[in-house]
Amino acid sequence: MSHVAEEKVVPRTVPGTSAQPLPGSYPGCELLRLVFHSITEAVFTVDPSFVITSFNPAAERITGFSAAEAIGKHCSEVLRADVCHRRCVLKEAIAAGHAHERVRVTIINRDGVEKPILLSGAVLRDEQGGTVGALELFQEASPSDHLEQQLLEQQALEGIVHGSPAMGK
Repeated sequence: MSHVAEEKVVPRTVPGTSAQPLPGSYPGCELLRLVFHSITEAVFTVDPSFVITSFNPAAERITGFSAAEAIGKHCSEVLRADVCHRRCVLKEAIAAGHAHERVRVTIINRDGVEKPILLSGAVLRDEQGGTVGALELFQEASPSDHLEQQLLEQQALEGIVHGSPAMGK
């Protein structure tokens, strides 16, 4: 008769950060926790009411809010982005059923400083396909990101103008 020892993973915070562990302490979660706390892109998750449930160290650095301050707050209270109340990327991702990628927005950090960021939003689904929340990934935007966005917008407008028989005259 063979006895298999039950593996137990103890939730931990990452040394040197105030980030809280991800929920759950089942085997296999440790790698996810390490990735979440180690990646250079800012990541946070929200529940279906858009209340922050996790917040990684990069999100702390960019926003100026600690994980302890951010978790439990509505995401618009922490990001204070120029699009939060009129065109929320997470709400659009949930409504569309797929991710929105590399949207340029401006947030206001904890100190009141405006910061341009590039963000992506994705739906989090359970095994049955039900929506359990959303994930937002973001990074600080560089000046070249802004120029790239302007170029893409200009090319889109030119395509409309040149593709229209009335405008081509």
